[in-house]
Amino acid sequence: MSERTVLALVPPLGEPAAQGRLRAGQTLEQRRRYRLVEVIGEGGMGTIWRAFDEALEREVAIKFLKADVPADYRRRFRREARLGASFDHPNLVRVLDAGARSRDGDEWMAMDLLAGHDLGALIETHGRLGVPVLLDGFRQALAALAHVHDRRVIHRDVKPFNLFLSRSPARSGFVLKLIDFGICRNLAVPEPADVQLVGDPRYMAPEQATLGVPLDGRADLYALGLTLVQAATGRHPFEAWFSAPVSELLRAHRRGLPWRPSDALPGGLSRGFGEVFDEVVARACAVDPGARYPDAQAMLEGLEALARAARHGA
Repeated sequence: MSERTVLALVPPLGEPAAQGRLRAGQTLEQRRRYRLVEVIGEGGMGTIWRAFDEALEREVAIKFLKADVPADYRRRFRREARLGASFDHPNLVRVLDAGARSRDGDEWMAMDLLAGHDLGALIETHGRLGVPVLLDGFRQALAALAHVHDRRVIHRDVKPFNLFLSRSPARSGFVLKLIDFGICRNLAVPEPADVQLVGDPRYMAPEQATLGVPLDGRADLYALGLTLVQAATGRHPFEAWFSAPVSELLRAHRRGLPWRPSDALPGGLSRGFGEVFDEVVARACAVDPGARYPDAQAMLEGLEALARAARHGA
């Protein structure tokens, strides 16, 4: 082929290729097909299905919102889908697609399908985590929180059942995913004020249990601190109030930790590990937000001190 022929195939400068077929501003519409396989999760507001993406030949998880839920839940669901689609972090789940079965039908979002177990199920089965798994998992949890807090998003529902330990061929061990942003708060955009308390009272920071009080990422660190105690010891600091009225449980949070966390650690750990463990938990779970770690990076530094204490005592 001659040079003249090659140049003839290249459009002149300033002339768009494929003129007349594609142009800026056009909308491309593609109908995706997902074949539902089985229900893998269910809650009061919807269900999660394992499904098969027939276009790309891969398995996905599809979260459906029931058609008769209140408008506020529908708004939160759409926000969760938009946020999930914008995430690009190994410890967060990507939202791949979203839509509705009909104009007034069930809304849905397609997400990465995870293989593994949530931390809550592991604690129920095994009682607690070993120190290496504990430290690795909570490092990853803090990395996820640092990412969302940098974007001015507060999760507001950090707890063992929303920390998912997933198998991954790209990493030895496991990858922890922070999941379920259904009740998160995006401080970067105007949002309606809550008219009722939002969150799980077993893990809610004292300020989260009071309507109208401003929140920031330190509320998530409080919940993660309680989760750390539960994962390390098999016991929740406020479990004695779980069968009491919610108001009593919330008052217990405002009084502070009821017992020293290191007292419930398993045997075989050094005294130094227990002391640092108490320091990390006490700061993460301080009643006053001003006494807590200021951000996830600072709490990660506390966790690294705990890792050093574990190595020193080995």
